[in-house]
Amino acid sequence: MKSRVVGANSSTTLHLPGAVQTAPRAFLPPDETGNARLRRLDTSLHMIEAAFPQVSTDIEVSRLTSRMQ
Repeated sequence: MKSRVVGANSSTTLHLPGAVQTAPRAFLPPDETGNARLRRLDTSLHMIEAAFPQVSTDIEVSRLTSRMQ
């Protein structure tokens, strides 16, 4: 990783190995606690959707986002 230093001598390059890391391409599946939280979230989203049908698209986006891996 190379970072440009802006200032009086803008040709200086500051090397910061390991300062910025790329995100992993794959994520671990949720553990038992994570699965329980996803089930509770899904139950809550179903209740909100039943009470407010006009937010069904937002609910679906929330549901899909919480399950992304």
